[in-house]
Formats: sequence, C-alpha cells, structure tokens
Amino acid sequence: MNNQGKNKKNRKLQIFQKFLMLVEENEFKIIKKVMPNYLEKLEQEIDINTRRQLAEIEDEKEKKEIIKNAKLLKLKLRNGFNSNQLINYHIGLSSPKEFISYLEWNKQVHLGALKNDIFNLAILATLKTIKKDNKTLDVITVFQLLFTAINYLCIELQKQNIERLKQVEPMLMKREERESKKFLSTYPTIAELIDKKMGDTRSLNCPTLDELNDMVSEENQEQFMSEMRILLKKENKRRRGQNE
Repeated sequence: MNNQGKNKKNRKLQIFQKFLMLVEENEFKIIKKVMPNYLEKLEQEIDINTRRQLAEIEDEKEKKEIIKNAKLLKLKLRNGFNSNQLINYHIGLSSPKEFISYLEWNKQVHLGALKNDIFNLAILATLKTIKKDNKTLDVITVFQLLFTAINYLCIELQKQNIERLKQVEPMLMKREERESKKFLSTYPTIAELIDKKMGDTRSLNCPTLDELNDMVSEENQEQFMSEMRILLKKENKRRRGQNE
C-alpha cells in the first residue's frame, strides 16, 4: 500500500476511533445494565489465557512476568470499567509495555470474534440459498455484516495504535520511569506491598485493600494509612473531574 492509500486508511480509522469515544459512556452504561458480570467474564478469560501461557513455560522468571502482566491487565480493565472509559484510548499510556500487551490481547479478542462472524456469515449464506426471500434472514445478515465490519475495523485500529505506540515507546518509557519514581517517593509503603502481591505467583487475583492492610507490619501501619488517605483523596478528585 502506498503512502497516500495508507494515510487515507489511517484517517478512516481515526474517524472510527472518534466515533467509539463518543459512544463509550453510553456503551458502558448499557453493558453495566445488560451484562453486570461483564468484567468478571473478561477476567475469567484472562485467567484461562494466562494459565495456557504458563503451561508452555518452565522459566520461573518468565512465569512471574506473565502473572504480573495478567494482574496489571485486570487492574486496567477495572479502571476503565469504573471510569466509563475505553482502556484503548485513555488508560495506560504511561506504561507502554503493559499497554501494548493489552492492545495485542484486545486485537486477538476481535480476531477471534471476526472468525466467528465469518463462520456465521457462511451459515447465513447457505441458509439464504435454501430459504430465499426470507426477511428475518435478511435482517440477521445485515446485523452480522455490521458486527463483522466493527470487529475488522477494531483489529485494524489496534494495529495502528500498536504501531503508533512503538514509535514513541522510548519517550513513554522515560515518562513511566519518572512517574514510577514519583509514586515510590510518595507512597513507599503501598508500592512495596503492591509489588510483593503483584509478584506472587501463587494466585492470579489482584491485590485487595484488605490483603494489603493485612500485610502491613505494626510499625508501618500509620504510614500505610497516611499514604492511603492521600491516594484516595487524589483518586476522588480525579473522578470528580471526569464527572464535571
């Protein structure tokens, strides 16, 4: 594809991305109402894929990294779900490696859905040859074509996002390093506890507040509570800003 054709395709994908961002808030409201266990199902899928990866690896260091990435992905999904924001476009830009990993995972999800769409279209085409002039089949086919187009565009959009992120990855890595240092200096006790829990290979579950509280030693309890108050105040301020 020449540069002119590539630029035209990129512009179309950017329009599609803007459309997704416009509908995202209503999308989350519908998902929460229609599929209250949506997040739970996503996390179950992450667990299945992670266990599949772990079964193919023997190196303990690699296993630890895979488990940590799975937990980070769950946290990002929860963050996006709670703030009504698509993780693809809002969350994780300060953590390029984990974010690219998420985009790759999301691309594979849409690729799997696209394969199902193509299979469904083949069945519908077969049925159409048997039952001609069937309006119900026509309506189902139109919707199936729409789902197919959406999944295809999402795959192409993720490819573009991954490519764009990789181009600026060195700059984002420096920003991530600065923000990590800032977090470590502001919340040293919380950072240490989270790091221990995220690196725990015995479980794929994300650390809970109660678990972190149980891990705090008696002498660090006051410092932990002080850091938590600062962190919660900052998070509440961020959420209020989103709702305005």
